[in-house]
Amino acid sequence: MEWQVRLALVRLFQDRGIDVHESHPGVSVQREDGELEIELLVVNETQAILIEVKSNLTEKDLDDT
Repeated sequence: MEWQVRLALVRLFQDRGIDVHESHPGVSVQREDGELEIELLVVNETQAILIEVKSNLTEKDLDDT
């Protein structure tokens, strides 16, 4: 599912006036309290957008945001 989203993201953001230049799939962050996995990190010179892709949305997913 992530690869389908990645294909459309740059155009989607640019259509909304957000000029993105880079996308980085599968970014992992190790912290003392656990690990964070980012499906896709999209960046330009001043902004970073973290993308979490869900193929099955649950009520818990909404509560976690």
